[in-house]
This record gives sequence, structure tokens and C-alpha cells, in this order.
Amino acid sequence: MKQGASGKFIYMVWKNGEPGKKPITALQLLVTGQSSPPHIAGYQAINQDLNEGAGGPYIWPYYSTTVQLQTKEETVLIKA
Repeated sequence: MKQGASGKFIYMVWKNGEPGKKPITALQLLVTGQSSPPHIAGYQAINQDLNEGAGGPYIWPYYSTTVQLQTKEETVLIKA
């Protein structure tokens, strides 16, 4: 969270080696004006707005157990 911004402190936590669960192979964040996370093929939405209470757009986290993580250059979608 940016210093001085309002909103909740939200933490993402995961466990290693849980029996019977596939490993996470990719993570994705989507910045959007939609109040619920839209479907992204191959990804499972985590129904938690990472920007909750801070104002501004929604930030939806997603994970995949099937999509392979690709090296990409950082892209700024919204610049304040």
C-alpha cells in the first residue's frame, strides 16, 4: 500500500506442498473498473479486491495451475 493511502492491509499467503493440490504455475493481477473479477481463461480468480477501501480501480488477483509463467517486461497499465 502507498504511504498515506487509506484502505485495508491485505496479504496474500500460500502454502508449499499441500497434499492433493496442484502447484501454482502463474499469477496475474487485473486492474479494472469491474466490481467483480471477470473470467480469464486458464486462471482462477481470488475474490478479493487488493485495492479495497483505498479508492480507485479494482485490482483482482488470479492464479493458475495449468498456465506456464512467461517472462514478460513490466507494463504500467494505469499511472497515477
